[in-house]
Amino acid sequence: MKLGDNLRNMRKKHNLSQEELSEKVRVSRQSVSKWETGDAYPEMNNLLELCKIFKCQINDLVNDSIIDIDSLDDEVLEKVVLLQKEKL
Repeated sequence: MKLGDNLRNMRKKHNLSQEELSEKVRVSRQSVSKWETGDAYPEMNNLLELCKIFKCQINDLVNDSIIDIDSLDDEVLEKVVLLQKEKL
């Protein structure tokens, strides 16, 4: 998963439209759309603002191995948690 996918998932999880998110970040809706499609990449100040809005770290936005844990069933979620603990 790339930044665009992570951003889209976080935006939807917070029930924000592209327009609403663009207003919070103070950019155009088209900018948010381009970030989500991978046609553009947000500047550092915008990445930091997105982190404030979503209460996350930059790594949560740009990491390509993020899993949408909320969408997993209980059995799979338990295995993911165990795997993550093993990695630590």
